[in-house]
Amino acid sequence: MIGQTISHYKILEKLGEGGMGVVYKAQDTKLDRLVALKFLPQHLLYDPTAKARFIQEAKGASAINHPNITTVYEIDEVEGKSFIAMEFIEGKSLKEFIEKKELPIDKIINIALQICEGLNKAHEKGIVHRDIKPANVFVMTDGTVKILDFGLAKLAGGQTRLTRAGSTLGTAAYMSPEQARGEEVDARTDIWSLGVVMYEMITGQLPFKSEYEQALIYSILNEEPKPMASVRSGVPLDLEQIVQRSMAKKPGDRYRAVDDMSADLRILWESFKMTSAKLRAIKAVAPKTRRKVWYGIAALLLIVAVVVFFFPKSQPQVMDSIAVLPLQNLSGDPNQEYFSDGMTEALITELQKIKSLRVISRTSVMRYKKAEKLLPEIAKELDVKGVIEGAVLRSGDKVRVNVQLIQASPEKHLWASTFDTDMQDILALQSEVARAIVQEIKVAVTPEEQMKMVSTYKVNPEAHEAYLKGLYFRSLQTREDIEKALSHFQQAVEKDPQYASAWAGLSDAYLMMDLRQSPPKYRTQSLSAAEKTLQLDPTLAEGHVALGLIRECYDWNWTAAEQSFKRAVELNPNNWFAHSEYGILLQRTGRAGAALPELKRSVDLNPVYWGAYYRLALAYVAIGDHRLAIEQLQKASELAVESNLWIASSLGWEYLQEGSYDRARELFKKADPYLEIFADAAQGNTQQALTNILRLEKASIDPAQKSFRLATAYAYLGKDEKAISQLESLYAFNPMVFIDIKVDPYLKTLHSHPRFVSLLKKIGLEK
Repeated sequence: MIGQTISHYKILEKLGEGGMGVVYKAQDTKLDRLVALKFLPQHLLYDPTAKARFIQEAKGASAINHPNITTVYEIDEVEGKSFIAMEFIEGKSLKEFIEKKELPIDKIINIALQICEGLNKAHEKGIVHRDIKPANVFVMTDGTVKILDFGLAKLAGGQTRLTRAGSTLGTAAYMSPEQARGEEVDARTDIWSLGVVMYEMITGQLPFKSEYEQALIYSILNEEPKPMASVRSGVPLDLEQIVQRSMAKKPGDRYRAVDDMSADLRILWESFKMTSAKLRAIKAVAPKTRRKVWYGIAALLLIVAVVVFFFPKSQPQVMDSIAVLPLQNLSGDPNQEYFSDGMTEALITELQKIKSLRVISRTSVMRYKKAEKLLPEIAKELDVKGVIEGAVLRSGDKVRVNVQLIQASPEKHLWASTFDTDMQDILALQSEVARAIVQEIKVAVTPEEQMKMVSTYKVNPEAHEAYLKGLYFRSLQTREDIEKALSHFQQAVEKDPQYASAWAGLSDAYLMMDLRQSPPKYRTQSLSAAEKTLQLDPTLAEGHVALGLIRECYDWNWTAAEQSFKRAVELNPNNWFAHSEYGILLQRTGRAGAALPELKRSVDLNPVYWGAYYRLALAYVAIGDHRLAIEQLQKASELAVESNLWIASSLGWEYLQEGSYDRARELFKKADPYLEIFADAAQGNTQQALTNILRLEKASIDPAQKSFRLATAYAYLGKDEKAISQLESLYAFNPMVFIDIKVDPYLKTLHSHPRFVSLLKKIGLEK
């Protein structure tokens, strides 16, 4: 046929031949592209069963559009010759790779993952391939895997005879027990076949084999294959377990769906990639240096062996400080980042309930989400003894979490485990993971804390998804993102009115909205959500923090707010925000000395977040310790990702107090031009300061911000009446932003003024 033109395809060369078809390379003369044409063999042209299978192959493959499945362009018949036109693939079959023993473990995992992806798409369409084998898997030159031959697909419900004429052993060897018995099959038969293919890729031999068809079937139905590790050394235990589970005799003992199998393979693949990266780092060292490294390692191992042999074993070290690094999103979908981030935060929250354990906050660990830093370096920056790394894979309503515990110094892998659940049991899974970690790190846990870490609540999956999206957008902090967070929290409580954490998030979002708008309008909604939270779960620290903020920011009920923050700290001793808000309240009410331990604790729990250092600095400003205030503000400035008005204003103030006018002006200029007013005034250039104040009065900015800026500027220039008039306007416009006037150093000169005292009385800070 070479050189002939069939329809609009010019035959170029023969590619191969099998029991069910002959394949040629051809040129599509209409679209000017290379294609593969598969023809029914001459002896099967009048076999109705063979022709039906041939048509079935075209229909099965054409129904699926996926990178790991061969694309079928059309099926046609010309002059009695039936053919399928499909994409032309350059590479070779998996069968050839196996025969040449060209498959390292990492490549095997990668190929299996791609087969899973293709099969998952087919199964979503209700199509079961039923003939997965190396000859039907093609590996392209760029590494992409393609599944071929859907000739047996969609015949579920009928019985499949074992084919003869040379294909009997090859086909039967990959058939599942239920398929070999002629029973109706489902997607789990493809999982079995893929397990057999993986066994063959790993070992180079079939798990079940015989020269006789019936003996082969007997082996499939009744015998167990040799352990792969006995055939090939260095097979990871996790990989062997995946293959064993996929080849369970009973379908119910196999993976429920191919995406569950894919989840296990993906976790193993990520582990291999991390290991390979470390090996490449070692190989990158010069050969002579590398030999020294290996000699050093060998010497170290010898020393360790001697110590272990001659000295008694010490008790395992208690790991009393830990960081949960951002869990990886294994879905491959960037839109699922909110889910992995939310799971990270949930795991942190669970671990925070243990008083004897120091747990780093979400704000700090998220800085390392895509940071290219070595684990010991991260642990040193966070000052922790251990690190939790892991990954999350969500598929529909199924969730898989893989976590591993790593000792920071010296770096040592201590423990790893995988957890599976349905979305409705996600809260129980979070508790289970946290309890497993606590057991491994050997910290003391009270019976009360153990009870806190047990959750049996079955959350509505849609509500939990909305809740996680709310957390994600709330963390972004902008007004637009807070609006999105508010919407998602509202959806969460509508879907599941008994979900306490979602009510706490909703209360917080309402308050955050009011802090970003004037005048405030959500007090009633925020209070109602906070009260609902504590009605559903009185032990939820976030609910007490939410109620404390309402009592403080809306009501200026300092006593009630203090009680709420103290209760939150008792319930969750690792909640940095509870410690921070409690400390700030103490400072606002004139107890800056008492605030220091709480604010220092918030820094310990959130060591790479600028806001924690900024709040601690304000307490030092309040007690007059300028050296420590500057030290904390400089640290905050280093951690802030961009120029920050609050840091610049406070640090500039401290420099003004010590006469460093140029340093202060430089800071002011970078952050906000209006701040230069203070540098001008401090250097005696009062006229320039007044000119800048006039410009500020005419500026088109938020009215609340303008009033506060003018008040501080006038106060610094000694124009008390004008300063207080601006504060009175601010109070009338948005009293919520009035909360810090007693501790603001720029307003300190006003403290004895009767009108200022009157304002303090309005917010409960003066009797």
